[in-house]
Amino acid sequence: MYKIPSYCIGTSVLLLLFFSCDRKNKEVEKLFIQVEHLIEQNPDSALTLLESIEYPEDLSPKNYANYLLLYTKSKDKSDISIAEDTLIHIPVSYFLQKNDIPKIALAYFYLGRVDYQQKENKKAMQDLCWLKIMLKNRETMIYWD
Repeated sequence: MYKIPSYCIGTSVLLLLFFSCDRKNKEVEKLFIQVEHLIEQNPDSALTLLESIEYPEDLSPKNYANYLLLYTKSKDKSDISIAEDTLIHIPVSYFLQKNDIPKIALAYFYLGRVDYQQKENKKAMQDLCWLKIMLKNRETMIYWD
């Protein structure tokens, strides 16, 4: 009988995990596009799509940050309380690190909304002041829908 070296098995398992994770992230990115198209008119449908993602915390850091931002936005637009959505700090940090100004602005906006719903009015105002400063100092304009 032919014996397969253990390093081949280990390498094969790692490659399989890498490609399956990569495929999952690409599928999730396609789903995010659908969510972004739905979120303004049908936020409850967008929320349902987001809730179909199993173990979102296992996504890539970029996709997890996008997931949390879209999840908070879809809940807010569906008139569901976001007072407990404290994970919004993750997209704020991630997009600050990546210097993604439009996403930073949106994340700060929803951080302010979360703080406001938690009755943390001073923190909410600080979040919105940061948003205002960023938009004021930005070279290009963000166009809001």
